Amino acid sequence: TGCGVSSVFMLYEMMHTKDMEDAMLFSIDPSKWYPHEIVSPQHELILAKSIDALLPLFIRLRSFDLLLHDGNHNTLDMCYDLEFGYACLRSGGVIACDDYTWGNGNVFDKFAKRHNLDVKYMGDIAYAFKEHGEHLTVSEAGWFSDTCLEMARSAEKEFLESGGVNHPAFV
Repeated sequence: TGCGVSSVFMLYEMMHTKDMEDAMLFSIDPSKWYPHEIVSPQHELILAKSIDALLPLFIRLRSFDLLLHDGNHNTLDMCYDLEFGYACLRSGGVIACDDYTWGNGNVFDKFAKRHNLDVKYMGDIAYAFKEHGEHLTVSEAGWFSDTCLEMARSAEKEFLESGGVNHPAFV
């Protein structure tokens, strides 16, 4: 989620790696941060909030290999993206979060603990592999998306009521 410099770097690697010629990068962002147009048959920009776009994208693709949260770093969006995105991953897929420490109530750390993930860190990015477990089915997706949204709303309410403030760039 998000469309910024990380999208450009991932797409560059995809375009220059022999076994990734069929790979696709979907960038979900209502207003992309990267100022230039990204033109590639391996890239699709979805101009929407991730809360509105992840469910239809999952229904279309049936599973994800990677979900990188680098979009809205507020508690609501992060919580939803991580919970719903993790359920959409195939076994062996990767969940990652850039800028995971930006004042948002430690959403990534709480998510990782809930799922007992072995988290790795690289600078300000945290990531983990989905080593086991089934991924979401299309028939469960709508219900589960609603459940994740309610969980995210509850987490944000708790964060704000405890005196937390979402990062000003994402309010």
